[in-house]
Amino acid sequence: MSQQNGKLQEDMVSEEVETKASEVSTEEKTAAEALESNDGEAVREEKVVTAQGLDAEQYDVSKPWIDGEKVEEEDELHGIEIKYDLAGEEVKKALKVFQKKTIFKKNLIYTAVLVILFILYLQMLFKDPTSMVAKILAPLCVVVIAFIWYLPARHIKATAQAVELNNDTFRIEICSEGILLNEKNGQYLISYNKPTTKCIELKDIFVICVSQKQVFAIPKRCVPANQLDEVKRLLKEGLRDKYEVIDQ
Repeated sequence: MSQQNGKLQEDMVSEEVETKASEVSTEEKTAAEALESNDGEAVREEKVVTAQGLDAEQYDVSKPWIDGEKVEEEDELHGIEIKYDLAGEEVKKALKVFQKKTIFKKNLIYTAVLVILFILYLQMLFKDPTSMVAKILAPLCVVVIAFIWYLPARHIKATAQAVELNNDTFRIEICSEGILLNEKNGQYLISYNKPTTKCIELKDIFVICVSQKQVFAIPKRCVPANQLDEVKRLLKEGLRDKYEVIDQ
């Protein structure tokens, strides 16, 4: 039975890795179709689809749009360009920190509620060992708690494997106004002023959060040594109290 469960988990992870690996082409196709079919809608011009952001929770399905303002050609911006790639361990480190900031407290609350329910159902069983409700719901509480913590961990593992499989190189620009993304249909700016734009500086990675479900992980090894201090300055001055340093 344990061997079958292990094989099932491996199959689930493999399936998610394949899904992640094909995500880049799917998102680009979605973006192109959206722009062609909604050419007159201004709302589409205020969004950006990018293949380089990491999804925080792949099982929490959402559209691949990121809030961003399209930069007009006459207002073209320039910043410090960073070309970067990601190793699996870097992805794991960035997503663990991101999940801790976004879903950790929520999962703790859900776990606490389920633990209380589990205790109540156990008490019900002690009073009435024949209670079918308690016999079903007590184990169900344990299963749900396990899945609450297993799914994020599985997602991190699958995302890291998919990034290593793709072995892509990405490009991003850091400027005084925000984060610049160069898409096929023009430049997009993710402003520092947006409430969801935050940065967590780790010992070897910049984790830039652009939404509750999307994050850019930029390894410091990919930032030119003579520009690292300037990148830090731009992020700190732009984000202010939304810039956090964690020594790990």
